[in-house]
Amino acid sequence: MSGVSEPLSRVKLGTLRRPEGPAEPMVVVPVDVEKEDVRILKVCFYSNSFNPGKNFKLVKCTVQTEIR
Repeated sequence: MSGVSEPLSRVKLGTLRRPEGPAEPMVVVPVDVEKEDVRILKVCFYSNSFNPGKNFKLVKCTVQTEIR
């Protein structure tokens, strides 16, 4: 194999890097919106995952957002 010549258990902590950029898309909220005008919703969805904790996402939106 090419790449790391040492076993993973012996790799120094500082040598592993995270991928560039955010892991998930970010929701941009306008600057003029006050904190009380923003809400966080728990959005549930169907998934084949055996872990029920992965069947939802937290979404930040403004009060004016239409929910269907």
